[in-house]
Amino acid sequence: MCFDAGADVFRHCAPAWDGEDDLVDVRSLDDLALPPNLREATFVEDGVLAVPDAAEVFAARGIDTDGWAPASVSSSGWPLRR
Repeated sequence: MCFDAGADVFRHCAPAWDGEDDLVDVRSLDDLALPPNLREATFVEDGVLAVPDAAEVFAARGIDTDGWAPASVSSSGWPLRR
């Protein structure tokens, strides 16, 4: 899974979306059990994944986060570069 607002899937979900609001932001990982074979998640610094402690939630489920450590997440859930 890749959290990237530039991904083609967003144009299919919201064709008129200009990327200037939070329409496609992920604010909850409550349904993370639905893809049981998910093993890797990639993040981009565009704020699409707006879940505090997201890296910890993924780690608890054994999902690799491409080196994205909990210490690299701001209080708003935005990934920060190390």
